[in-house]
Amino acid sequence: MNPRRTSNARLSINAVAVMVTMAFASVSCTANVDLSTSGTTTPSGSTDGTDTTSSAPDTTTRKRLSLSDLEDLLPAANDIGEDYTQDPAKEEDDGADDPFVAELEKSCPEYAALEQEDDADKDEVQRVFSTDDDRSMSVELSFARNATPNLDELEELLASIKKCDEVKFSEDGFDYKVELSAKRDDRFGDAAAALEMHITMTGDEIPKAIEFETTIYSAQVGGLALTVSATSGLTSKQAVIPADIDVLKDVMDLMVTRTEDAQ
Repeated sequence: MNPRRTSNARLSINAVAVMVTMAFASVSCTANVDLSTSGTTTPSGSTDGTDTTSSAPDTTTRKRLSLSDLEDLLPAANDIGEDYTQDPAKEEDDGADDPFVAELEKSCPEYAALEQEDDADKDEVQRVFSTDDDRSMSVELSFARNATPNLDELEELLASIKKCDEVKFSEDGFDYKVELSAKRDDRFGDAAAALEMHITMTGDEIPKAIEFETTIYSAQVGGLALTVSATSGLTSKQAVIPADIDVLKDVMDLMVTRTEDAQ
């Protein structure tokens, strides 16, 4: 087996996983409101008749926590598992030139419209971890746009993903087909969702199609938006290693607890 083929396939798998994760995370836990608008939110459980589900801009969390504080909340490699090491930080990429993003807009027009509406800058921190067989785990934390989750908007997002056609694109000599599915996931709170991706990769450098999965959990916890993802790995013989879904849930539970305690 040509090691360069496996290396290129691994790089492409990781690149696609990052593209899809970031595309989903960009709107999964944020509401499309103007942050300059003033407003207040009555705490959950109020008995004064005030609507506790209104979407008031979240300024309290931003005042209390800094990006450095969010960075401190992120897990270390030993929180993920002994097989994982933390990947070096990379320069932030807005995804404007990614072929997946371009094709996603064509295959998922309603989803793309929601993403384009959310055009405000988003402060975020992220860590990516991987194993020798290229299983990967990504954790992203950012300030939520609203102090209170907008559940109607979350439902709109999930409905838009269900209407997506199969996304087809090419990258670095490989051809991809991506199937998306999404649903609410109340294991991580009322404003939580899970996205499943089935990705098929073909190309002249690999003898047969490679099929792998990425699972993404996303939730708004108080004034913070949390996204955790896990992607399949690939051995030197191009055998796919399943993503660590059990570990993914444990990491999500850990991060939900940490973000709750921080607020």
